[in-house]
Amino acid sequence: MPTFRASANWNVASFRGGREEFGFVHGGGPGLPLGAGEEREESEYNRYISEVRNFRMHLEAHEEHLIRKIRTPLDRENLEQSLLRITEQEKKMGELEQLKGDLGVMKEKCEVFLKQASSSPSLPTLSSELNVLVQNMGQVHSMSSIFMDKLKTVSLVVKNSQTAEALVKVYESKLYEEDAVNCDLKSIETVISTLKHWRSEIDEEQEVFHDMEDELKKARSISERMFKVHNERDFDLDWHREKADQLSERWLSVHSQIDNRLRELEGISKSLKYYRDSYGSLDEWVRDMEAAQLKAQETKPEDSKALAELLNQQKDYELQLMTYRAMFMDLRTRYTALVTLMTQCVKFASETLRRAEDEESTW
Repeated sequence: MPTFRASANWNVASFRGGREEFGFVHGGGPGLPLGAGEEREESEYNRYISEVRNFRMHLEAHEEHLIRKIRTPLDRENLEQSLLRITEQEKKMGELEQLKGDLGVMKEKCEVFLKQASSSPSLPTLSSELNVLVQNMGQVHSMSSIFMDKLKTVSLVVKNSQTAEALVKVYESKLYEEDAVNCDLKSIETVISTLKHWRSEIDEEQEVFHDMEDELKKARSISERMFKVHNERDFDLDWHREKADQLSERWLSVHSQIDNRLRELEGISKSLKYYRDSYGSLDEWVRDMEAAQLKAQETKPEDSKALAELLNQQKDYELQLMTYRAMFMDLRTRYTALVTLMTQCVKFASETLRRAEDEESTW
C-alpha cells in the first residue's frame, strides 16, 4: 500500500526556502521578503499539509488495528465470540466511515486551495500526499468491508456446523441405543416403522447441510478475494472445510445405517409372513406324509403295479420335501442376513462410542 513516508520530512523552513530558491515570491526577484498574501498562503499550506499528515496517522492506526484483527485466529467453534467480533468490527467500520466523510471534506478544501494558490515547488507535495491518502482510504475501506463479510459468513458457517453436528449426534445416539430386534413379526414391524420415521426426519433436516455447504462456498470466495486484493490469507477456512466434510460423512453413515436396516428387516418381515401363512398347509402335509408312510410300511404291495404306484408316490413326496427344504434354506439365508445386519450395527455403535469418548477426552 502506498505511504506518505517519502514526504514526511516537509516543514515550514523547506517551504520558505523552496520559494526563495526558485524566485516564486510575488512582487520581486530573489531575496525580497514575503508579502502579506504569501504569508497567508504559507500559513494555509502549513495547516492543510498538517491536517493531511495527521489524518494519515489516524488512518494508519486504523489499518494496523484492522490487519492485527484479520491475522488473529478466531475461536473456531465459539459462536458467541464470532458474534462479538462482528459487533466490534461494525463499530470500527462506523469509525472508518466517519474518517472517510472527514477526508471528503478535507479533500474538497485542499483542492480549492491548490487551485487558488500561486505556483510553488511545494504545492505538488500537498497534492501528491492527498492523492495517496485518498487511495489508502479506499484500500483500507475495501479490506474492512471484506473482513466484515468474512466474519458474518464464518459466523453462519459455525452456526450451521453446530446445528449439523447436533443432528448427527442425535441420530447416531438413536441408532446406537436401538433395542435388539426380537424374532417375532410384531417387533420387527415396530422397528421398521421407527426407522421409516427417522428416515423421513433426516430427509427434512438435509437443508441444514445444504446451508452449511453454501456458506462455506461464500467463505471460500471471500477468502480468495481478500488474498487477491490485499494479500491476506485466511487460516480458518481449511479447518471449517475439514469439519464440514467430517459431519457430512457421519450424516451419510446415518443414512446408510437406516437404509440398510430397513432393507434387511423388510426382507425378513416378508419371509416371516410367508412362512406364517404357509405353516398350516405345511403342518397338514407333514401329518399326511407321516400317515402315508406308516400305511405303506404296514401294507405290502401285492403286484408290480401297486409297487410302481407306491414308488411314484414316494418320488412325489421327495419332490414336495425338497420344495419345503428350499423354503427353509431361504429362511436360513434371511437369518444369516440378520446376523450380518446385527454385526454392522455393533460396528456402527462401536465407532460412535469411540468418537464420543474421543470428544469427551478433548474437554
